Amino acid sequence: MIQQIAIKTAERMSERSIIETGKVRIYAYGLELLYSSLAGVAALLIISAICGKPFLWIPYLAGFVPLRLSGGGYHAKNHFRCIFTFSFLYFLVLFTERLYPIPVKACLITCSINLVIILLFSPVAAPNKPLKESSRRINRRNSLLLGLVNLLGAMAVVFLFTPNGQWVNMYFAGSSMAGLSMLLAVIKKQERRKFYESNG
Repeated sequence: MIQQIAIKTAERMSERSIIETGKVRIYAYGLELLYSSLAGVAALLIISAICGKPFLWIPYLAGFVPLRLSGGGYHAKNHFRCIFTFSFLYFLVLFTERLYPIPVKACLITCSINLVIILLFSPVAAPNKPLKESSRRINRRNSLLLGLVNLLGAMAVVFLFTPNGQWVNMYFAGSSMAGLSMLLAVIKKQERRKFYESNG
């Protein structure tokens, strides 16, 4: 559905001479990513509002997006699955945070695990979008930097501050979900490799 809307939007832009006819596919792809991202954010907004925490999606995305962009991660087969998985994981984090506030010290553990995942696997390229060596180096450097900054930030929160803030927890939960996404992509890649080897 998102893909069809993006194509129609790009075609209308072409009809109105906003874009060149030969670039409809390129713009359609860009619009598809934009619409998918907006739908994902809208889903988080709705979940946050229903749970009575209308702004906690902000620190969650602040922790998730930079690491996900630089480190790569799991890609669903279609936009619906992507948005559903993304929203469901956010709901689980938010629900858990409401019922059982996460101790700040737990952030140290999740950030340490994240850094190990980044060291071992980052960046995890999508199967249909291989990374150039230059992009791979830049993404690896950026994800390592983010992982290290997150770990140092968690240490600062633990040793310098005592309050158990939801915004802090949601930020680290977002970065943890980005690390989990990397790990899931690696597992899926291994499964795909084993499948091809056994059927190849």
